[in-house]
Amino acid sequence: MADGGPPVKKARLTKQWFEENLCAIQTPEEVVPELATKFGDIPEETLRGATFTEVKDMLHEVTDAKKREQVGEASAVLQRLDDLQKGQQDLRNRVLELRPNTDLTATPATRADHRRQTAQVLRLDEGDETVLPSTVLKALAKAKSEAEVNAAMEAFLQTLKPEHFLVNCEHFDWTANVGTCDFFASRCYVERQLKDQKKQRKGTLYGIPALLDSVSAVYEGKLKLMPRDEDQIFKQLNATTATHGLLYDKNGFTLLQVAGQQGQEKALQKIWYGRWNSKGVKQLFQEQFRDEPFQEELLGKCLASSNTQMLGFLGKGGNGRVFAVKRGRQKMALKILKSKSDAELEVGAMQKAYEAKLPVVQPLGAAVQVVENGSYFLMKPVGQQVTKEFARRNVPRILNTLHKLHEAGHVHGDARIQNMIIGPRNQLLWVDFLQTRGPLDESKIQDIKMLCRSLGVPANTLDKCTDFSPTNKDFQHWVQEHLQREQ
Repeated sequence: MADGGPPVKKARLTKQWFEENLCAIQTPEEVVPELATKFGDIPEETLRGATFTEVKDMLHEVTDAKKREQVGEASAVLQRLDDLQKGQQDLRNRVLELRPNTDLTATPATRADHRRQTAQVLRLDEGDETVLPSTVLKALAKAKSEAEVNAAMEAFLQTLKPEHFLVNCEHFDWTANVGTCDFFASRCYVERQLKDQKKQRKGTLYGIPALLDSVSAVYEGKLKLMPRDEDQIFKQLNATTATHGLLYDKNGFTLLQVAGQQGQEKALQKIWYGRWNSKGVKQLFQEQFRDEPFQEELLGKCLASSNTQMLGFLGKGGNGRVFAVKRGRQKMALKILKSKSDAELEVGAMQKAYEAKLPVVQPLGAAVQVVENGSYFLMKPVGQQVTKEFARRNVPRILNTLHKLHEAGHVHGDARIQNMIIGPRNQLLWVDFLQTRGPLDESKIQDIKMLCRSLGVPANTLDKCTDFSPTNKDFQHWVQEHLQREQ
């Protein structure tokens, strides 16, 4: 550094600097340590005594080697990316083998376009009529959230299927990979409570479908409809037997009509686009929302034939489904089966078991056929469902209830706690009775195993058990022990 002057900036030891200045250096010894430090791949001993030309060649060789190394690393990265792309393509091919019609690159818009290839697309012209009451239109105009849109539309949605329950389910997922919509229409549902009960609207029913094959329509509200909204409601239509799904916002609607089997991707038959003042919108809704799935139609006919009103879903057994109903003030259970002959056999067997004072419900009257594949009969009492928590606290009572059937020579055939109720006098009763008479020891063991599995005993644990005596205290204790382990 010069006295009083600015510091001298040192030149960077780069390949270019050496190429430009190497020939001007008279004493290689002056730069050997710096060269050895900068280019660590060249030993200092090699540099000492080397000519300028040799040093220059060495620098070129080191630089070229580093370039080759970088190229090799880049090639390895490219090969890895290529391998990943091939693996991704193999996965795509495997998915397409399992689901040949799947478009793995689809977006909500392209999926919508694909669905429309075989569908009839109808756009309603604007007109002077409106399907919505003025109070609903005013509430929609003020809505600033989806919840406010749904609150405004709820009363109107109820008019689309007046004989069905309109159930709000926007806060409850139905099942895995299905998500939820905002409302569904059904003749029965399972009640749910919001975590924050202050947010529950007075008069609104909250819950989930009791049975996915008993959903007549699904509804989804938005502030502004987008292509992805159609994808979501299409999932609901695929998961249920519903044939119609209604998307709506403040200004208009999209109505989808589908056909196909529940649990599979259905075919879009028709799709209507319209505004609330579109021409013919009233007639459109009246016509389209008349349809309902077979199970819903059957349930409606059974309720009408028996002159009863729906109270709730009780359970689904091996050969039918049971609902709580009422006629006036009298509460009863309504069981629906496909076959009238099966219904008659069950009524006869249950009547004999009831007269023998066995723990079964009492049938009320004969079996009635309402359609070719639908019959019903009534029974009492309704009682309360046996929950798993109750059953685990009362294992001896549960097992003894089955033993009473076996002792009288009956085999239940579907002995699960879901087919039991707690009667008005706290007695346990069977409501689903696939009885078989005779000394069928193996069938009785299967009854006991089925009952234990419904309580929560693992199947592989039951396979290790050799003594199935429901009244034996050791066996009862063994069942309780394994229930505790499962918890």
